[in-house]
Amino acid sequence: MAQELEDLRVYSVAREMCARAYRLSADVADTDLRDQIRRAATSVVLNIAEGRGRGSDADFARCIAIARGSNYELTAQLQMAMTLGILGDCAALVAELQQLGRMLSALINRLRMDRRN
Repeated sequence: MAQELEDLRVYSVAREMCARAYRLSADVADTDLRDQIRRAATSVVLNIAEGRGRGSDADFARCIAIARGSNYELTAQLQMAMTLGILGDCAALVAELQQLGRMLSALINRLRMDRRN
């Protein structure tokens, strides 16, 4: 997979979701939750970047799987914050994070298929 990091759509989407999560969490009074939301959002982006820099499809797939886990964690945090009334309605962002999760899964599958061929 010879694409540069900036050329990967999943990376661009993850960066945008991270920025949105940061902005959304700015008013969260619970600093532990706010920081955890930000760490999970950042982890998605950074694991994509790290994986791309590793040099092999196998390593890239492992890092994308970690990014996907962080994406699920972020989704759960936002849903929990909405349920607790800590955050307003962020259902649109949650839906977009679920789409990002599907993109990450598709990339993992493609990387694993490329290894088999």
